[in-house]
Amino acid sequence: MLAALKSRDIGAVFRFVRQYGGLSQTAIGSLTGYSQGKISAIMSGSQQVTALEVFERIADGLHRPDQARMALGLAPRDPAAAAIPRQEPRPSRSAAYRRSRPTRRGRDRSATS
Repeated sequence: MLAALKSRDIGAVFRFVRQYGGLSQTAIGSLTGYSQGKISAIMSGSQQVTALEVFERIADGLHRPDQARMALGLAPRDPAAAAIPRQEPRPSRSAAYRRSRPTRRGRDRSATS
């Protein structure tokens, strides 16, 4: 399924949904807003899906999770799913230097809390 999503092969996606989800072409059409004939044409490869709006409609209709939406090249519904984990910023070298250098009285600044 992931390979089909990444390559945007909606015919293969529909075949997976039919085989493993047990949905008929009519049921897939009902979920996505297309006729059974259109679903059949996409599944057989005689029609290709290329419009972004159609990918959105299919992903929404089939209730694809955010990981599947992103594999298809769509934005996730939950923005947190696409967020890259943030790393805590490291202190700059000058800040580390200021904390460790001695003060005028010869004491370490970090020791004077």
